[in-house]
Order: sequence, then structure tokens, then C-alpha cells
Amino acid sequence: MANSRHAKKRQRRTGTRTNATLKRVIATVVILGSAAAFAVATGHDSYSAQQPHSSTSVAGGTSTTTISSTSTSTTSTVTTTTSPTSSTLPSRIEDPFHSASLAKYLATRSDNVTAALYNVATHQIYLYRPGILQVTASMEKIDILAVLLWEHQNAHTPLTKQELSLTTKMIEYSDNTAAESLWVTIGQLPTVTEFNKDLKYTQSITNWDWGKFDTDPRDQIQLLKTIVLPNSYLDPASQEYEQDLMENVVDYERWGIPTGVPTGATIGVKNGWYPEKATGWQVNSAGYVRLGKTYYLACVMTGSNPSEAYGIEVVDRVAQAFWNFESSRATK
Repeated sequence: MANSRHAKKRQRRTGTRTNATLKRVIATVVILGSAAAFAVATGHDSYSAQQPHSSTSVAGGTSTTTISSTSTSTTSTVTTTTSPTSSTLPSRIEDPFHSASLAKYLATRSDNVTAALYNVATHQIYLYRPGILQVTASMEKIDILAVLLWEHQNAHTPLTKQELSLTTKMIEYSDNTAAESLWVTIGQLPTVTEFNKDLKYTQSITNWDWGKFDTDPRDQIQLLKTIVLPNSYLDPASQEYEQDLMENVVDYERWGIPTGVPTGATIGVKNGWYPEKATGWQVNSAGYVRLGKTYYLACVMTGSNPSEAYGIEVVDRVAQAFWNFESSRATK
């Protein structure tokens, strides 16, 4: 699916994941067909869009049991979602967002932070300031690819040679031109709205401009579940294709969710960022981490940052706390 130069670069990045990557490639070839060599655009992504003035939430029901902890400035929620295959959950539910170090750090920041963390083993979701909507920017490219794969599954057709090239550019290199092309291919807003509704999005507001979606981390967790956990929308081969791209994002864009995670872990990530003159930088990170018994999905969104570096620092700090929390629980 790539020329020899690109394949060697991917092998160096994946390191100990060589066997797993080979498995994904084999499965991908079965459903998607082979691809010719392609030229890779490596420009630094910066999705420029006007931030919507409205951040109205779309109300939605839930069958979960919620335990909330509220301070004067923030709200953190722990939701335990029951599953037919889940084991008995511990009676004491911890909250990663109320660890002393992270709470103290976030209290000193001037940006607008909201986040979600989902533990795959326990089916617990932890929410920081739930319901705060922010703009997806390039993080929406995860959704575009999922919809494309879903459409090809329904049509029983493989991705074309051009689509294979565009999807790699869009995810691994965050190429906006590739995203624009695939956005048109999938049918734009109506198709994505239908797909996201089926995934039980409850907060997001779509837009004809793919980079201007309003969303919250809880809905992004629903999308990540579709990419990595068994479901009725994406089959294993489609999931492995999207995972392979997310796990091979170029090194200079592997900040956020991978922060602090040891070498050898399986990490998929897609970030989004752009400067908004009126409010400051939007900086987002979404992805998953798996190492031994530690397996979680996470999303951090932060707006009104005074600089890109400021936003990345905040996202990195929250992501590091996620790893510390989840890895420590897995060893207990």
C-alpha cells in the first residue's frame, strides 16, 4: 500500500509493532485492494476557520448512572456504562480529573478545556466539564475516514487507488486538500450527519464545512469506539485500516494522547489545531492507548489558547495524567 521509501519510514516508527502492523496490512488488502505508490504532502496542518458563535447543545437521553463532583469552576463526571459482558465493577469510582496535581495545574490555565476518558475494561467514562462544545478542526478527519469505509462496506467495493492515497495523506499527514476531496466523495454533511446519529452522538452540531463541526469529547469517544471496538458499523478489516493510519501519524504530529506512554504501546492518534484571531488557538487530541491490561480511549479539546504551544502543553499534560491514572489502575 505504499512505496518502499514510505514503507521503511513506517517500519522505523512502529518499532516493536511490526508483527501487528503486518497483520493489519494483510487484512486491509483483503477488503480494500492494493494501492499504487503515492506522493506524500508533509506540510504543517493548520485548519483555519471562523469559530461558530453558537455553542448550543443538542440534548440527548442516556441510560447510564452518573456520579458528579462539582467545584466552583469545573465539573467532572464519572459515568459507568453497563455491558452484557462486563464484570462486577468496583464500588469506589475514582476520578482522574480530581487528582490534586492535575486539578491544580488546570486551575492555573487560561484556556477552555474539556475532556473525556473511557476505560475499555470497566466501561467507565470520565468527563471533564461535559457538554462544553468546541470546534473539531482536523480531528474531524477521523470521522470522514470512518464514513468512507462504512460506505464502501455497504456497497461491497474496495477503496480506489486514489482514495487509498488520499486517506493516508489525510490521517498520517493531516492534509487538508485530501480531506476536502474525501469530504465531497462521501456526500458531505447529510451522510456524516446520518452516520453520527447512528453512533448516538448527542451533543455535536454538524456544518457544511467539515472543520467547523461543534462537538464535545463524549461524542468523540463514541466515534473512537466504532474504530477500535466490535460494532455493527465498521467490520474488523475496515477498523484495522483506520487504526493502521492513526498508529502511523508522522512523528511531529504525535503529541497529545501519546504523551508519557511507554515505547511498545499501541497508540492511535489524530489531532486538530488552528488559530482563530478572535478567541485564540483551538488545540485537540483524540485517540486510544493499549499496553498489557491498560486500554483506554481519550479525547482532549481546548480552545481560547494564547498560542499553539500553550494549547499543546495543556493537552499533553492532561494526556499524561490519563496514562498515569489508567496504568496505575491496571496494576492494582
